[in-house]
Amino acid sequence: MTVTLPELASDPRARTPEPVSVQATFVLLYAESMLGRSNDETVIVAGLEAADQDRAPDDRIRRIEQTERRLLGDRYRQAQRVAHRLVGRLPLGELIDGDVVADVYRVTHVSGAAAWEVWLTSPEQPLRVQAWIDRLSLTLDDSLASWLWRALNRSNGDTHDRPLDAPELYLPLSILRVPGRDLPAVLAETGADLVRLLHLDASREPFKPSFVAHELAQDFCLRESGLSMLSPRGALDLHCGLVYEEQAALPLLISLELLVLERAALRRFNERLTGERTKRLDELLQLKRDVADGLEEYNGSLAIGNAFSAQSMALGQSLLGIDDLHRSVIARLDMVTFGITTRLERQSSQSSLWLAILFGAIGIGFLVASISSWYYADASALGVVLAWTIATTIVTAVLIAVLLRVVTRE
Repeated sequence: MTVTLPELASDPRARTPEPVSVQATFVLLYAESMLGRSNDETVIVAGLEAADQDRAPDDRIRRIEQTERRLLGDRYRQAQRVAHRLVGRLPLGELIDGDVVADVYRVTHVSGAAAWEVWLTSPEQPLRVQAWIDRLSLTLDDSLASWLWRALNRSNGDTHDRPLDAPELYLPLSILRVPGRDLPAVLAETGADLVRLLHLDASREPFKPSFVAHELAQDFCLRESGLSMLSPRGALDLHCGLVYEEQAALPLLISLELLVLERAALRRFNERLTGERTKRLDELLQLKRDVADGLEEYNGSLAIGNAFSAQSMALGQSLLGIDDLHRSVIARLDMVTFGITTRLERQSSQSSLWLAILFGAIGIGFLVASISSWYYADASALGVVLAWTIATTIVTAVLIAVLLRVVTRE
């Protein structure tokens, strides 16, 4: 849906609009590509509490799976390519104001890629974009996003300070609900701030109105009161006139999960396909099967999705560099395929070579045996005939092998 911003009132006597109050939930996705622990259900995070205060975290997985089935179909769900697991709840203490909880999930893909998914829910509050940007920016060492990433990597009781690698991809989703207000009015007041939140722009210098209008025009939400946007640094789901309903944000969340897992898997395959032609033939064939299976999401398993998921996936694959990664993986996969074909042809040629040597030497050996039997007709000379036959066969085989080696080198 294309949204145009209405003109703000320029008359100073015009009534000042009431501050926008929102119900905000943030979902932080940290994707990983090289995963020794991605499918390990025994992984623990230091300081994690069991989420037994209520049934909301467990119910959330059920709702996600139901929405996934509706978007992608029963066959995709039955294939169990993506799995969700509740890990627990992180107490935030004094890190953030208000009664905010952090529910941690593990999302894994059959390729080995995985993502931490952290849900931050909070009560209704004024729209405070700058404070949210400061908390969600992973580039800030003292931000909530950085603290969570460090907490998630202190697994299995490891509390020692150590340098942490950045996640393969970090993508926060801001879910905003503005009850009692209409979308055009909210965009007129907060459109520039929403674009800043989408890009996690910490600068106080405002964007140009033309850029704000361009970004808002990229909205792919199909609902009249909704706004859905995606950038390389984040995603935003806004609905006006309604109270918070988690179900409405799940289609976008599922698209983001698939995008970050897909990108992480492609990065992993890109690394594995580099210099892999030195491996054994059976290992190369298994690698090719793994890559072909891992690319299922990109190659059309999402085609049955609705118009919303199709638009969000196509936009995300372009913005997050997935299309470029896919082309790189396919190019390297073609090189591996060429290496496999070359090895098979070489093995076939070597087999033909040894068969030619074997049958040629045996044929000459029989010829020598026939000639020798004319000169040594009595039975006492059978050993001499046999010795001549074996010696001639071996010498002939060596000579043929040397000759063929010289010819093939030339």
